[in-house]
Amino acid sequence: MEIPARYPNVLIVLVAASGAGKTTLSQRLMVELGLPRVVSCTTRPRREEEAETAYHFLPREEFERQVVAGGFAAWAALFEGHLYGHRWCDLDVLKDRPAFTDMTEHGVRDLRAVGVRIYCIRVEVLHQTPLERIETASRQQIDKERTQIPIGVDAVIVNDHTAPDGLERAYQELVALVRAQIN
Repeated sequence: MEIPARYPNVLIVLVAASGAGKTTLSQRLMVELGLPRVVSCTTRPRREEEAETAYHFLPREEFERQVVAGGFAAWAALFEGHLYGHRWCDLDVLKDRPAFTDMTEHGVRDLRAVGVRIYCIRVEVLHQTPLERIETASRQQIDKERTQIPIGVDAVIVNDHTAPDGLERAYQELVALVRAQIN
């Protein structure tokens, strides 16, 4: 049985490993397309180099209080036991317009389960390898895997660190995918 959509607009979600270029791609997307970012919450401490707008940093007791009160659409204990999640009040931007965020694939599954319409894009990264033939084989493997997208992921883009324009190509592919969802 399909769950009815809670909001009329789509939430574009980027999932990626650390260092894949997700933050750079997200910042450019926000500026070029004017999409608001749905900021998630966490109980972990803010890192010195991290912008205060990266997360809503909450004390654990406050986070847990909001969970009990039904304030979170989805949440989980991740990375060293810190809590992460998306609150309903932050997702309410979807009443008026599409938005974007980043999260884990498990978060995507959890938000879909409560009726949030999501278009999930995974950012894969291709690193420079010492052997050119391995580099080519790696690109071919990623291209093959793109046809076998995991459950919960709607599209995969590749940030090819082996090419000088790899990030730009990934960004152009991302913009095309997002435009197709929001227009």
